[in-house]
Amino acid sequence: MNVAGLRVLVTRPAAQSGPIEQRLRDAGMGALSLPLFEIETCGDDEAHRARLAEARGCDGWIFTSTNAAHRAIALAPQSGWPNLFAIGEATARVLAEAGHTGVQRPAGGNTSEDLLALPDLQDVSHRRLLVCTGAGGRDALAPELRHRGAVVDRIDLYRRIAVEHPETHVRDLAGRCDAVICTSGEGVARLHALLPSDMRARLERRVLVVPSQRVLELARQLGFTEVRTPLKTSDEALVDCLVHCDRASP
Repeated sequence: MNVAGLRVLVTRPAAQSGPIEQRLRDAGMGALSLPLFEIETCGDDEAHRARLAEARGCDGWIFTSTNAAHRAIALAPQSGWPNLFAIGEATARVLAEAGHTGVQRPAGGNTSEDLLALPDLQDVSHRRLLVCTGAGGRDALAPELRHRGAVVDRIDLYRRIAVEHPETHVRDLAGRCDAVICTSGEGVARLHALLPSDMRARLERRVLVVPSQRVLELARQLGFTEVRTPLKTSDEALVDCLVHCDRASP
């Protein structure tokens, strides 16, 4: 695919979109920003600190996103953490950069199901596990881990707040973009809902890059026809998925 001059709509929160927008520019593309959500902390920091301190006695902490990892790092001293599990490469990298070695993550995927396939999460009978996540997110981990016999607690460290945009702004960006990068199922659903009805069919035919097979299937159910997902989740892989669309997931 010739990507020179390709205009890519980036839907990440404004505070987190800089690195991927720079990668797009480095690859000869242009970036159009339409943040669909902003990330804000939720709950009381002191209460979270107390829960994380008590949870040092757990057998493992499971992180479902980079946002959850960043919040835990900010709230808890970095020594004495238990075994760590991360749902994807980017989340594992955040933890590793904070000094946490030996973080376990799926080698070939970035979904809850991929994480649940890790060998150390098979026989979890009577083990205590803490899921560090965001409010309102997909809750596939805790029920399955409890089914396997674990004692599971959950701590919501952040939440997504929908960003409102004037229809004229959405219409302008949808009319100018050649491709879209959307990094969550919630984002795909919100983007689809924001699109003016007369622009929806146009954008549904544009290449849409999403992070996982689950989100790909959701996008196709909503009507997007040119959906791609990279082999791993990272800014580099998401951009490379545009550069090599013919090698991306069908």
